[in-house]
Amino acid sequence: MYIFVVIAVYLFNTKAMKNILFLVVLLFLFKYNAFSQCSDPDAGSGFAVCGPSCELHVTDATTGYWTACYGLSPINPQPIFSPSNTSQTPVVTLQELMGNKIIKFVWTDNSGPCTDTVQVEFVEIPVVFAGEDKDVCGPYVVMEGVSSGFTGSWLPNGSDFDDFSDPQASVFSGNYAEKTFTWLEIHQAMTASIGCSSQDDVVITFWRKPTANILTEATDSITCGLTFCNLRAENPGAGITGNWLSDDPVVAYEQNPDNTDTRVTFSTYGIHNLYWVESVEPELYPGFCSDTAGPLRLHFVEQPLVSAGADDYLYGYSYELNGEILIDDNPDFDMTIGTSWQTDNAVLDNSAGLTTNATVATFGEYEFTLLAYYTDFASCFYRDTVNITYVDPVFIGIEKENQEETKFNIFPNPVSSMLNIVSTVGPEQIQITDINGRLIKTLSGNCKSIDISALEAGVYFIKIFLPDGIQLRKFVKE
Repeated sequence: MYIFVVIAVYLFNTKAMKNILFLVVLLFLFKYNAFSQCSDPDAGSGFAVCGPSCELHVTDATTGYWTACYGLSPINPQPIFSPSNTSQTPVVTLQELMGNKIIKFVWTDNSGPCTDTVQVEFVEIPVVFAGEDKDVCGPYVVMEGVSSGFTGSWLPNGSDFDDFSDPQASVFSGNYAEKTFTWLEIHQAMTASIGCSSQDDVVITFWRKPTANILTEATDSITCGLTFCNLRAENPGAGITGNWLSDDPVVAYEQNPDNTDTRVTFSTYGIHNLYWVESVEPELYPGFCSDTAGPLRLHFVEQPLVSAGADDYLYGYSYELNGEILIDDNPDFDMTIGTSWQTDNAVLDNSAGLTTNATVATFGEYEFTLLAYYTDFASCFYRDTVNITYVDPVFIGIEKENQEETKFNIFPNPVSSMLNIVSTVGPEQIQITDINGRLIKTLSGNCKSIDISALEAGVYFIKIFLPDGIQLRKFVKE
Protein backbone atom coordinates (compact mmCIF):
# COMPACT_ATOMS: atom_id res chain seq x y z
CA MET A 1 0.00 0.00 0.00
CA TYR A 2 2.86 2.43 0.80
CA ILE A 3 4.67 1.67 -2.46
CA PHE A 4 1.47 2.57 -4.32
CA VAL A 5 1.42 5.98 -2.62
CA VAL A 6 5.08 6.77 -3.50
CA ILE A 7 4.53 5.86 -7.15
CA ALA A 8 1.42 8.05 -7.30
CA VAL A 9 3.27 11.10 -5.94
CA TYR A 10 6.09 10.62 -8.38
CA LEU A 11 3.84 10.30 -11.39
CA PHE A 12 1.56 13.18 -10.54
CA ASN A 13 3.85 16.07 -9.68
CA THR A 14 1.46 18.94 -10.12
CA LYS A 15 0.28 20.77 -7.05
CA ALA A 16 -3.45 20.25 -7.67
CA MET A 17 -2.98 16.62 -8.41
CA LYS A 18 -0.88 16.26 -5.31
CA ASN A 19 -3.66 17.64 -3.15
CA ILE A 20 -6.27 15.41 -4.74
CA LEU A 21 -4.13 12.34 -4.46
CA PHE A 22 -3.33 13.14 -0.83
CA LEU A 23 -6.98 13.28 0.09
CA VAL A 24 -7.72 9.97 -1.66
CA VAL A 25 -4.89 8.26 0.16
CA LEU A 26 -6.08 9.58 3.52
CA LEU A 27 -9.60 8.30 2.88
CA PHE A 28 -8.24 4.91 1.88
CA LEU A 29 -6.11 4.62 4.96
CA PHE A 30 -8.96 5.56 7.32
CA LYS A 31 -11.30 3.13 5.60
CA TYR A 32 -8.94 0.21 6.16
CA ASN A 33 -7.82 1.28 9.66
CA ALA A 34 -4.37 2.11 8.44
CA PHE A 35 -4.00 4.40 11.45
CA SER A 36 -6.30 2.38 13.79
CA GLN A 37 -5.28 1.05 17.25
CA CYS A 38 -7.80 -1.96 17.13
CA SER A 39 -6.98 -4.69 19.67
CA ASP A 40 -8.16 -7.41 17.23
CA PRO A 41 -10.67 -9.12 19.69
CA ASP A 42 -11.37 -12.84 19.47
CA ALA A 43 -14.87 -14.06 20.54
CA GLY A 44 -13.95 -17.71 20.10
CA SER A 45 -15.37 -20.55 18.01
CA GLY A 46 -19.06 -21.43 17.72
CA PHE A 47 -20.55 -24.09 20.02
CA ALA A 48 -23.83 -25.60 21.22
CA VAL A 49 -25.19 -25.64 24.77
CA CYS A 50 -28.05 -27.38 26.60
CA GLY A 51 -30.52 -24.96 28.05
CA PRO A 52 -31.05 -21.19 27.74
CA SER A 53 -27.73 -20.08 29.33
CA CYS A 54 -24.06 -20.11 28.43
CA GLU A 55 -20.85 -18.21 29.17
CA LEU A 56 -19.24 -16.01 26.49
CA HIS A 57 -15.47 -15.31 26.29
CA VAL A 58 -13.64 -12.60 24.33
CA THR A 59 -9.84 -12.27 24.35
CA ASP A 60 -7.46 -9.57 23.08
CA ALA A 61 -10.10 -6.95 23.84
CA THR A 62 -10.04 -3.57 25.59
CA THR A 63 -13.50 -2.24 26.40
CA GLY A 64 -16.69 -2.85 24.49
CA TYR A 65 -20.03 -4.57 24.59
CA TRP A 66 -21.95 -7.64 23.41
CA THR A 67 -24.93 -7.67 21.05
CA ALA A 68 -27.16 -10.69 20.25
CA CYS A 69 -28.40 -11.05 16.64
CA TYR A 70 -30.50 -13.28 14.43
CA GLY A 71 -28.55 -13.03 11.22
CA LEU A 72 -27.82 -9.28 10.81
CA SER A 73 -30.73 -8.05 13.02
CA PRO A 74 -30.29 -7.52 16.77
CA ILE A 75 -32.64 -9.44 19.03
CA ASN A 76 -35.31 -7.41 20.75
CA PRO A 77 -35.50 -7.78 23.66
CA GLN A 78 -31.87 -8.67 24.18
CA PRO A 79 -30.94 -11.70 26.31
CA ILE A 80 -29.96 -11.13 29.90
CA PHE A 81 -26.20 -10.57 30.34
CA SER A 82 -24.76 -11.11 33.78
CA PRO A 83 -23.17 -9.07 35.22
CA SER A 84 -23.69 -6.91 32.08
CA ASN A 85 -23.16 -6.93 28.32
CA THR A 86 -19.92 -4.97 28.79
CA SER A 87 -18.28 -7.88 30.60
CA GLN A 88 -15.75 -9.82 28.52
CA THR A 89 -16.95 -13.12 30.20
CA PRO A 90 -20.64 -12.69 30.87
CA VAL A 91 -23.25 -15.42 31.44
CA VAL A 92 -25.96 -14.86 28.88
CA THR A 93 -29.53 -16.22 29.33
CA LEU A 94 -32.28 -16.23 26.72
CA GLN A 95 -35.59 -14.96 28.00
CA GLU A 96 -37.33 -17.92 26.32
CA LEU A 97 -36.21 -21.10 24.62
CA MET A 98 -38.40 -23.37 22.55
CA GLY A 99 -36.69 -26.06 20.49
CA ASN A 100 -33.34 -24.87 19.07
CA LYS A 101 -32.13 -21.28 18.69
CA ILE A 102 -28.95 -20.30 16.81
CA ILE A 103 -27.80 -16.84 17.88
CA LYS A 104 -24.80 -14.75 16.89
CA PHE A 105 -23.13 -12.79 19.67
CA VAL A 106 -21.09 -9.78 18.42
CA TRP A 107 -18.38 -8.19 20.53
CA THR A 108 -17.81 -4.57 19.57
CA ASP A 109 -14.46 -3.34 20.87
CA ASN A 110 -14.07 0.40 21.54
CA SER A 111 -10.41 0.31 20.47
CA GLY A 112 -11.21 0.46 16.79
CA PRO A 113 -13.92 0.30 16.88
CA CYS A 114 -13.70 -3.29 15.71
CA THR A 115 -15.81 -6.49 16.18
CA ASP A 116 -15.76 -10.28 16.35
CA THR A 117 -18.68 -12.77 16.32
CA VAL A 118 -19.33 -16.18 17.88
CA GLN A 119 -22.33 -18.40 17.00
CA VAL A 120 -24.10 -20.29 19.82
CA GLU A 121 -26.84 -22.91 19.43
CA PHE A 122 -29.16 -23.13 22.45
CA VAL A 123 -30.80 -26.54 22.72
CA GLU A 124 -33.99 -26.93 24.77
CA ILE A 125 -33.67 -29.47 27.59
CA PRO A 126 -36.65 -31.89 27.57
CA VAL A 127 -39.03 -31.61 30.50
CA VAL A 128 -40.42 -35.11 31.05
CA PHE A 129 -42.78 -36.78 33.51
CA ALA A 130 -42.93 -40.56 33.95
CA GLY A 131 -46.22 -40.48 35.90
CA GLU A 132 -47.30 -40.75 39.51
CA ASP A 133 -46.24 -43.69 41.67
CA LYS A 134 -49.14 -46.13 41.99
CA ASP A 135 -50.37 -49.62 42.82
CA VAL A 136 -51.73 -51.85 40.06
CA CYS A 137 -54.10 -54.79 40.37
CA GLY A 138 -52.74 -57.56 38.14
CA PRO A 139 -49.68 -57.79 35.85
CA TYR A 140 -50.77 -55.17 33.27
CA VAL A 141 -50.48 -51.39 33.35
CA VAL A 142 -50.80 -48.47 30.92
CA MET A 143 -47.99 -45.99 31.54
CA GLU A 144 -48.85 -42.33 32.13
CA GLY A 145 -45.68 -40.59 30.97
CA VAL A 146 -45.72 -37.06 29.49
CA SER A 147 -43.30 -36.24 26.66
CA SER A 148 -41.77 -32.90 25.64
CA GLY A 149 -42.08 -33.94 22.03
CA PHE A 150 -38.51 -35.07 21.49
CA THR A 151 -37.10 -38.54 20.90
CA GLY A 152 -37.89 -40.64 23.97
CA SER A 153 -37.88 -44.20 25.24
CA TRP A 154 -38.59 -46.31 28.31
CA LEU A 155 -35.41 -47.88 29.63
CA PRO A 156 -35.53 -51.71 29.83
CA ASN A 157 -36.29 -53.12 33.30
CA GLY A 158 -37.35 -56.69 32.53
CA SER A 159 -40.95 -55.81 31.66
CA ASP A 160 -42.63 -56.34 28.30
CA PHE A 161 -43.51 -53.04 26.52
CA ASP A 162 -45.73 -52.94 23.47
CA ASP A 163 -43.81 -49.81 22.32
CA PHE A 164 -40.75 -48.53 24.16
CA SER A 165 -41.04 -45.14 22.41
CA ASP A 166 -44.61 -44.48 23.61
CA PRO A 167 -44.88 -42.63 26.95
CA GLN A 168 -48.34 -44.24 27.35
CA ALA A 169 -47.15 -47.72 26.45
CA SER A 170 -48.94 -50.85 27.64
CA VAL A 171 -46.72 -52.97 29.88
CA PHE A 172 -46.81 -56.54 31.14
CA SER A 173 -44.87 -57.27 34.33
CA GLY A 174 -43.45 -60.75 34.68
CA ASN A 175 -43.83 -60.79 38.45
CA TYR A 176 -45.77 -59.19 41.28
CA ALA A 177 -43.43 -56.72 42.93
CA GLU A 178 -42.41 -53.08 43.12
CA LYS A 179 -40.74 -51.90 39.88
CA THR A 180 -39.09 -48.65 38.78
CA PHE A 181 -39.77 -47.39 35.24
CA THR A 182 -37.58 -44.65 33.67
CA TRP A 183 -38.67 -42.42 30.77
CA LEU A 184 -35.71 -40.81 28.90
CA GLU A 185 -35.82 -38.08 26.20
CA ILE A 186 -32.96 -36.63 24.12
CA HIS A 187 -32.97 -33.35 22.14
CA GLN A 188 -30.18 -33.32 19.53
CA ALA A 189 -28.29 -30.14 18.59
CA MET A 190 -28.18 -29.20 14.88
CA THR A 191 -24.69 -27.63 14.75
CA ALA A 192 -22.82 -29.94 17.10
CA SER A 193 -22.74 -33.58 18.13
CA ILE A 194 -24.38 -33.14 21.52
CA GLY A 195 -27.72 -34.28 22.86
CA CYS A 196 -29.59 -32.71 25.74
CA SER A 197 -31.38 -35.36 27.80
CA SER A 198 -33.76 -35.61 30.73
CA GLN A 199 -35.32 -38.55 32.53
CA ASP A 200 -37.89 -39.27 35.24
CA ASP A 201 -38.73 -42.32 37.32
CA VAL A 202 -42.06 -43.79 38.39
CA VAL A 203 -42.49 -46.64 40.89
CA ILE A 204 -45.32 -49.09 40.20
CA THR A 205 -46.26 -51.94 42.52
CA PHE A 206 -47.97 -54.91 40.88
CA TRP A 207 -50.37 -56.87 43.10
CA ARG A 208 -51.62 -60.34 42.34
CA LYS A 209 -55.30 -60.15 41.42
CA PRO A 210 -57.35 -62.45 43.66
CA THR A 211 -59.49 -65.22 42.14
CA ALA A 212 -62.38 -65.87 44.51
CA ASN A 213 -64.05 -69.30 44.39
CA ILE A 214 -66.94 -70.67 46.45
CA LEU A 215 -66.62 -74.40 47.17
CA THR A 216 -70.06 -74.97 48.69
CA GLU A 217 -72.12 -77.02 46.27
CA ALA A 218 -75.55 -75.82 45.16
CA THR A 219 -77.02 -79.15 46.29
CA ASP A 220 -75.83 -78.36 49.81
CA SER A 221 -77.50 -74.96 49.93
CA ILE A 222 -80.60 -75.85 51.99
CA THR A 223 -80.42 -75.84 55.76
CA CYS A 224 -82.89 -76.50 58.56
CA GLY A 225 -83.01 -73.57 60.94
CA LEU A 226 -81.16 -70.25 60.85
CA THR A 227 -77.58 -71.59 60.88
CA PHE A 228 -75.66 -72.97 57.90
CA CYS A 229 -72.53 -74.92 58.85
CA ASN A 230 -70.89 -75.77 55.52
CA LEU A 231 -69.98 -72.39 54.04
CA ARG A 232 -66.70 -72.99 52.21
CA ALA A 233 -64.45 -70.95 49.92
CA GLU A 234 -61.09 -71.57 48.29
CA ASN A 235 -58.09 -70.47 50.36
CA PRO A 236 -57.12 -67.02 49.02
CA GLY A 237 -53.37 -67.55 49.44
CA ALA A 238 -50.60 -65.47 50.99
CA GLY A 239 -51.08 -61.71 51.07
CA ILE A 240 -54.78 -61.88 50.17
CA THR A 241 -57.65 -61.56 52.61
CA GLY A 242 -61.11 -63.02 52.19
CA ASN A 243 -64.47 -62.41 53.82
CA TRP A 244 -68.13 -63.26 53.38
CA LEU A 245 -70.80 -60.67 52.60
CA SER A 246 -74.56 -61.10 52.54
CA ASP A 247 -77.73 -59.24 51.64
CA ASP A 248 -78.81 -59.31 55.29
CA PRO A 249 -77.09 -56.87 57.66
CA VAL A 250 -78.16 -58.93 60.69
CA VAL A 251 -75.91 -61.92 60.22
CA ALA A 252 -73.22 -63.58 62.34
CA TYR A 253 -70.17 -65.45 61.05
CA GLU A 254 -67.97 -67.91 62.90
CA GLN A 255 -64.84 -68.53 60.84
CA ASN A 256 -62.03 -71.03 61.02
CA PRO A 257 -58.50 -69.58 61.16
CA ASP A 258 -58.01 -69.98 57.39
CA ASN A 259 -61.33 -68.20 56.66
CA THR A 260 -62.49 -71.04 54.42
CA ASP A 261 -64.95 -73.04 56.56
CA THR A 262 -67.61 -70.84 58.14
CA ARG A 263 -70.82 -71.09 60.15
CA VAL A 264 -73.32 -68.39 59.25
CA THR A 265 -76.45 -67.52 61.23
CA PHE A 266 -79.25 -65.34 59.87
CA SER A 267 -82.08 -63.62 61.70
CA THR A 268 -84.85 -64.56 59.25
CA TYR A 269 -85.88 -67.62 57.31
CA GLY A 270 -86.02 -67.72 53.52
CA ILE A 271 -83.47 -67.34 50.73
CA HIS A 272 -80.33 -65.27 51.35
CA ASN A 273 -77.50 -64.45 48.93
CA LEU A 274 -73.90 -64.71 50.08
CA TYR A 275 -70.70 -63.54 48.35
CA TRP A 276 -67.06 -64.45 48.91
CA VAL A 277 -64.80 -61.40 48.47
CA GLU A 278 -61.01 -61.57 48.23
CA SER A 279 -58.78 -58.49 48.20
CA VAL A 280 -55.26 -57.19 48.63
CA GLU A 281 -54.84 -54.01 50.61
CA PRO A 282 -51.82 -51.77 49.95
CA GLU A 283 -51.41 -49.01 52.46
CA LEU A 284 -52.73 -46.15 50.29
CA TYR A 285 -55.56 -47.96 48.52
CA PRO A 286 -57.22 -50.53 50.83
CA GLY A 287 -59.38 -53.03 49.01
CA PHE A 288 -58.61 -51.65 45.54
CA CYS A 289 -57.68 -55.06 44.12
CA SER A 290 -60.47 -57.55 44.71
CA ASP A 291 -62.56 -60.32 43.21
CA THR A 292 -66.05 -61.48 44.19
CA ALA A 293 -67.61 -64.93 43.82
CA GLY A 294 -71.32 -65.49 44.10
CA PRO A 295 -74.05 -65.13 44.80
CA LEU A 296 -74.47 -68.40 46.66
CA ARG A 297 -78.20 -68.80 47.31
CA LEU A 298 -78.85 -70.37 50.70
CA HIS A 299 -82.35 -71.42 51.75
CA PHE A 300 -83.02 -71.34 55.49
CA VAL A 301 -86.06 -73.51 56.25
CA GLU A 302 -88.04 -73.19 59.46
CA GLN A 303 -88.64 -76.46 61.32
CA PRO A 304 -92.17 -77.87 60.87
CA LEU A 305 -93.39 -77.14 64.39
CA VAL A 306 -96.10 -79.43 65.81
CA SER A 307 -97.88 -79.94 69.10
CA ALA A 308 -98.65 -83.40 70.49
CA GLY A 309 -101.26 -81.89 72.86
CA ALA A 310 -101.43 -81.41 76.62
CA ASP A 311 -100.71 -84.11 79.16
CA ASP A 312 -103.93 -85.95 80.04
CA TYR A 313 -105.40 -89.03 81.74
CA LEU A 314 -108.35 -91.33 81.11
CA TYR A 315 -110.16 -94.25 82.67
CA GLY A 316 -109.61 -97.24 80.43
CA TYR A 317 -107.17 -98.67 77.90
CA SER A 318 -107.66 -96.51 74.78
CA TYR A 319 -106.95 -92.80 74.27
CA GLU A 320 -107.34 -90.60 71.17
CA LEU A 321 -104.18 -88.64 70.46
CA ASN A 322 -104.69 -85.30 68.67
CA GLY A 323 -101.65 -83.59 67.22
CA GLU A 324 -101.53 -80.19 65.50
CA ILE A 325 -99.17 -78.66 62.92
CA LEU A 326 -98.24 -75.20 64.17
CA ILE A 327 -96.27 -73.98 61.12
CA ASP A 328 -96.34 -75.22 57.55
CA ASP A 329 -95.97 -72.01 55.56
CA ASN A 330 -92.76 -71.87 53.51
CA PRO A 331 -93.49 -69.42 50.71
CA ASP A 332 -89.94 -69.64 49.30
CA PHE A 333 -89.91 -73.40 49.05
CA ASP A 334 -92.71 -75.85 48.21
CA MET A 335 -92.41 -78.68 50.73
CA THR A 336 -94.89 -81.19 52.15
CA ILE A 337 -94.95 -82.01 55.87
CA GLY A 338 -95.25 -85.61 57.04
CA THR A 339 -96.07 -86.72 60.57
CA SER A 340 -95.51 -89.84 62.63
CA TRP A 341 -96.42 -90.93 66.21
CA GLN A 342 -93.77 -92.84 68.11
CA THR A 343 -94.25 -94.74 71.41
CA ASP A 344 -93.30 -97.84 73.36
CA ASN A 345 -95.74 -100.52 74.70
CA ALA A 346 -98.80 -99.02 73.01
CA VAL A 347 -100.68 -99.90 69.85
CA LEU A 348 -101.52 -97.08 67.42
CA ASP A 349 -104.34 -97.31 64.90
CA ASN A 350 -102.68 -94.87 62.46
CA SER A 351 -99.20 -93.74 63.40
CA ALA A 352 -98.89 -91.47 60.33
CA GLY A 353 -101.98 -89.37 61.11
CA LEU A 354 -102.28 -86.40 63.41
CA THR A 355 -105.23 -88.14 65.13
CA THR A 356 -105.01 -91.77 66.23
CA ASN A 357 -106.18 -94.11 68.98
CA ALA A 358 -103.51 -95.37 71.35
CA THR A 359 -104.36 -98.60 73.18
CA VAL A 360 -102.38 -100.04 76.10
CA ALA A 361 -102.47 -103.43 77.86
CA THR A 362 -101.88 -102.19 81.41
CA PHE A 363 -102.73 -99.05 83.30
CA GLY A 364 -100.06 -96.44 83.87
CA GLU A 365 -98.35 -93.40 82.36
CA TYR A 366 -97.22 -93.57 78.71
CA GLU A 367 -95.17 -91.17 76.61
CA PHE A 368 -96.09 -90.42 72.99
CA THR A 369 -93.89 -88.42 70.58
CA LEU A 370 -95.20 -86.67 67.48
CA LEU A 371 -92.57 -86.28 64.77
CA ALA A 372 -93.07 -83.74 61.94
CA TYR A 373 -90.72 -83.59 58.92
CA TYR A 374 -90.54 -82.36 55.34
CA THR A 375 -91.05 -85.26 52.96
CA ASP A 376 -88.47 -83.84 50.52
CA PHE A 377 -86.10 -82.71 53.26
CA ALA A 378 -86.30 -85.39 55.94
CA SER A 379 -83.34 -84.04 57.90
CA CYS A 380 -85.45 -81.01 58.84
CA PHE A 381 -87.86 -82.22 61.55
CA TYR A 382 -89.38 -81.37 64.92
CA ARG A 383 -90.58 -83.49 67.87
CA ASP A 384 -93.13 -82.84 70.61
CA THR A 385 -94.04 -85.20 73.48
CA VAL A 386 -97.21 -85.77 75.47
CA ASN A 387 -97.77 -87.94 78.59
CA ILE A 388 -101.06 -89.85 78.89
CA THR A 389 -102.08 -91.63 82.11
CA TYR A 390 -104.37 -94.67 81.77
CA VAL A 391 -106.42 -95.22 85.00
CA ASP A 392 -108.32 -98.27 86.15
CA PRO A 393 -112.06 -97.59 85.51
CA VAL A 394 -112.86 -98.85 89.02
CA PHE A 395 -112.20 -95.31 90.21
CA ILE A 396 -114.87 -93.77 87.96
CA GLY A 397 -117.84 -94.58 90.29
CA ILE A 398 -116.03 -93.24 93.33
CA GLU A 399 -115.15 -90.01 91.56
CA LYS A 400 -118.75 -89.54 90.42
CA GLU A 401 -119.98 -90.00 94.00
CA ASN A 402 -117.50 -87.38 95.13
CA GLN A 403 -118.85 -84.92 92.59
CA GLU A 404 -122.36 -85.19 94.17
CA GLU A 405 -121.26 -84.08 97.61
CA THR A 406 -117.91 -82.60 98.45
CA LYS A 407 -116.88 -83.11 102.07
CA PHE A 408 -113.13 -82.55 101.71
CA ASN A 409 -110.54 -80.80 99.43
CA ILE A 410 -106.78 -80.95 98.93
CA PHE A 411 -104.28 -78.22 97.93
CA PRO A 412 -102.04 -77.32 96.27
CA ASN A 413 -102.50 -79.41 93.14
CA PRO A 414 -100.08 -80.06 91.50
CA VAL A 415 -97.93 -80.44 94.59
CA SER A 416 -94.22 -80.90 95.14
CA SER A 417 -93.83 -81.54 98.90
CA MET A 418 -96.70 -80.90 101.38
CA LEU A 419 -100.28 -81.83 100.43
CA ASN A 420 -102.86 -80.12 102.68
CA ILE A 421 -106.27 -81.66 103.54
CA VAL A 422 -109.44 -79.71 104.43
CA SER A 423 -112.42 -81.86 105.56
CA THR A 424 -115.87 -81.00 106.99
CA VAL A 425 -116.07 -84.45 108.61
CA GLY A 426 -113.24 -86.07 110.50
CA PRO A 427 -111.77 -88.84 108.33
CA GLU A 428 -111.20 -92.25 109.78
CA GLN A 429 -108.33 -93.18 107.48
CA ILE A 430 -106.35 -91.74 104.49
CA GLN A 431 -104.75 -93.82 101.70
CA ILE A 432 -102.59 -92.81 98.75
CA THR A 433 -102.50 -95.07 95.66
CA ASP A 434 -100.86 -94.80 92.26
CA ILE A 435 -102.76 -94.87 88.97
CA ASN A 436 -102.60 -98.65 88.92
CA GLY A 437 -104.34 -98.93 92.31
CA ARG A 438 -101.24 -99.96 94.26
CA LEU A 439 -101.25 -98.72 97.85
CA ILE A 440 -98.43 -96.26 98.44
CA LYS A 441 -99.13 -94.87 101.92
CA THR A 442 -101.72 -95.19 104.77
CA LEU A 443 -102.24 -92.48 107.40
CA SER A 444 -104.42 -91.96 110.47
CA GLY A 445 -107.65 -90.03 110.08
CA ASN A 446 -106.68 -86.91 112.00
CA CYS A 447 -103.94 -85.89 109.44
CA LYS A 448 -104.16 -82.33 108.12
CA SER A 449 -101.11 -82.43 105.77
CA ILE A 450 -99.05 -85.14 104.12
CA ASP A 451 -95.38 -85.01 103.09
CA ILE A 452 -95.19 -86.51 99.58
CA SER A 453 -91.74 -85.18 98.62
CA ALA A 454 -90.41 -88.75 98.43
CA LEU A 455 -92.90 -89.79 95.77
CA GLU A 456 -91.90 -89.96 92.14
CA ALA A 457 -93.48 -87.45 89.77
CA GLY A 458 -96.78 -88.64 88.36
CA VAL A 459 -100.53 -88.98 88.93
CA TYR A 460 -101.80 -90.30 92.30
CA PHE A 461 -105.14 -90.74 94.11
CA ILE A 462 -105.96 -89.95 97.73
CA LYS A 463 -108.83 -91.87 99.44
CA ILE A 464 -110.60 -90.38 102.46
CA PHE A 465 -112.52 -92.92 104.57
CA LEU A 466 -115.46 -91.09 106.15
CA PRO A 467 -118.11 -92.49 108.52
CA ASP A 468 -120.65 -92.50 105.70
CA GLY A 469 -118.49 -93.56 102.81
CA ILE A 470 -115.29 -93.05 100.80
CA GLN A 471 -114.34 -90.00 98.74
CA LEU A 472 -111.55 -89.88 96.12
CA ARG A 473 -109.34 -87.05 94.80
CA LYS A 474 -106.65 -87.09 92.14
CA PHE A 475 -103.43 -85.04 92.47
CA VAL A 476 -100.26 -84.60 90.49
CA LYS A 477 -96.83 -84.90 92.10
CA GLU A 478 -94.29 -82.59 90.41
